Amino acid sequence: MNIGTNEVRVYAVSPAWGYKVDGEMLEHRLHQEFLADSPWEAVRAGVAWTRNRHENLMRDYGEGSTLSSIKVHEKRICRPDKNGFISTGIVGFAIFEWKNDWPGTLDEYVVHAVRALGRAVACPN
Repeated sequence: MNIGTNEVRVYAVSPAWGYKVDGEMLEHRLHQEFLADSPWEAVRAGVAWTRNRHENLMRDYGEGSTLSSIKVHEKRICRPDKNGFISTGIVGFAIFEWKNDWPGTLDEYVVHAVRALGRAVACPN
């Protein structure tokens, strides 16, 4: 997580849900930043957090709502420099992405991503 003394690495999950209002399909997106010890742990934690929120959003938006996508990014937060400039931002591309219209299940994508990020898994929870 800590890179030297001037930068901290964190992760962010951004899931989206689709729901209908008066027959029109709308989207609700959440965003949560968190710490994890590794990218593969960040993927698992981000998906678990999303599933937890899904239960609440099903109540808010009704049975017709659906999880439409999830992205997990690695981010960096830097200390202010001597001029007061503060730098934050995404490091590279998303370390995990899933969309409900892609072939395969969310669990299959999690297993593949976690393996690709260097951790063997049996099955995500």
